[in-house]
Amino acid sequence: MRKSKKILLTCLLVACMASGFSVEIKVKSPGKNQVILVGNSYSSSSIDDAFFARYFSSGKKPAPHYMWGWLPSVNFSIRQRSQVGIFGDSFYFLVDIPKDGKIQLNGFDLVLFGNEKAWIYLPVYAEFSVPEGAKYLYLGSFEYTFADEYFTIKEVTRSDNFDEAVIQTKKKFGEKAELVRAVLREISKEKK
Repeated sequence: MRKSKKILLTCLLVACMASGFSVEIKVKSPGKNQVILVGNSYSSSSIDDAFFARYFSSGKKPAPHYMWGWLPSVNFSIRQRSQVGIFGDSFYFLVDIPKDGKIQLNGFDLVLFGNEKAWIYLPVYAEFSVPEGAKYLYLGSFEYTFADEYFTIKEVTRSDNFDEAVIQTKKKFGEKAELVRAVLREISKEKK
């Protein structure tokens, strides 16, 4: 009996340790009237992890910086928001396609060390139409440049790394996942 408890305890400990080190965000495949927005976001400015970890991290090994994507809604409390990836890696944002086929993406929340109280808003302010039959839509790579230690955004640059995104998307969702480029139109902040 004692031996089986030790084995069970060891298995639980290994599972907990493995889950603690896992940083992959699970995203289910798109269903009917859904699309996955694919892209990447990162900063050309360095984030002083050692400094901020002292205030916002709980643990010896700080959690990664997660990204939450959100879409506006008439009723702010029911806006579509979900965890989409780790800052610096690819993001995959599963969203419902509106009846008119147009999606407005205001931006992302960058959550430092997984702490919901320590977040930075990363604007996108773009609108795009979902092509008929598209299930995986590529938005681009968003580079954020911070002007200072207060994360004041100096510049947002979007680049195209489509070929790399195709490989990553097929790796994550299977060979049948066909990625399509989105045509983004910039919108004013007031339209949000």
